Amino acid sequence: MAVGFDRQPSDLRPVCIATPTREQTGERETAGLLSGVILRYGSLLTLLRPSMRCFLCAIPGVLSCLHRPGWREMSVYYRVLRPTNHCLQDLKEVVLEYLHTMIRISDIEASLDFFCNKLGLTEISRRESPQGRYTLIFLAAPNDSERAQQDKAPMVELTYNWDPEQYAGGRNFGHLAYRVDNIYEVCQRLMDGGVIINRPPRDGYMAFIRSPDQISIELLQKGDPLPAQEPWVSMANTGEW
Repeated sequence: MAVGFDRQPSDLRPVCIATPTREQTGERETAGLLSGVILRYGSLLTLLRPSMRCFLCAIPGVLSCLHRPGWREMSVYYRVLRPTNHCLQDLKEVVLEYLHTMIRISDIEASLDFFCNKLGLTEISRRESPQGRYTLIFLAAPNDSERAQQDKAPMVELTYNWDPEQYAGGRNFGHLAYRVDNIYEVCQRLMDGGVIINRPPRDGYMAFIRSPDQISIELLQKGDPLPAQEPWVSMANTGEW
């Protein structure tokens, strides 16, 4: 049995063609049935890993050779559908892990009374920064508390700025945060797609971007910060985030 794979990009759907060496009616019907199944459901193979696609594509030929002694060989041809859905393609490259949503508050006691005593969230941690003059309080739903303690997600981040500020125009909403495997690769992919990196990852750890509706999104490097590298080290901030 010969198995061949044509991996050149093509606009065709995945196809398996079985060619019998004997022109017996029963064998041709079997070949037609197997080919029809692959042709009908071949588009589903594009959602699988390449190795799994090749394996599934070869199954009809293997079974036919086992049960049809008259078939001396079978050639299986597999053509790869050119990716047209950029979302599916990008999912193979980037893994995002939701971390938290940050909102700004003007009164710690009133906010904790609402979120904890009334809504039922649990305080996970608190951090104060005299230099930055702010307090960060992280909350989680009761069923998420154990995971939040370990993974720092999923949580709500309350930010209290010590210097009074009137939050208008939705400024009390802060940002969404996601953890990424490689912050440089993610930011480069976003830039290539026309997204402005408002706060470049100069430290190899943190970056900010904005959605088309100006929602701020924080990207954080998984684990330790990556070594500093260009062009990020020399890239200036753009706008607000």
